[in-house]
Amino acid sequence: MKDTKGITLIALVVTIIVLLILASVAIGQLRPDNGILSKSKQARNETENAQESEQVRLAIMDAIARGANNDSEAIVKDDLKAALETYFSDVTLTDVTGGGWTFVATNNTYTISATGEITAITPNE
Repeated sequence: MKDTKGITLIALVVTIIVLLILASVAIGQLRPDNGILSKSKQARNETENAQESEQVRLAIMDAIARGANNDSEAIVKDDLKAALETYFSDVTLTDVTGGGWTFVATNNTYTISATGEITAITPNE
């Protein structure tokens, strides 16, 4: 018998098949419709929205604290604007019929009542 060293054709074919299976699984995970990349983008957007909402809520609490000396439960527009400017640049508050304001942030538009409640959050296009 010959004493041969090396891999057999069968071992080579099995190795290639295993590598093809692993490659197909990896490519399937990267698909744009429901793969890792789209899930990471969705998670990033949800994190940014949650952070923005938290910053608006902190600004509202700051505005309430600033107006605590006024003996009124209503927020003063100037206090809210100053508090929002802590977290956001180019702050514009638009008056809403019935009291309150709208504020357009990076990802969403917030409707804030005079008592400090966020009554609506609308995604920006």
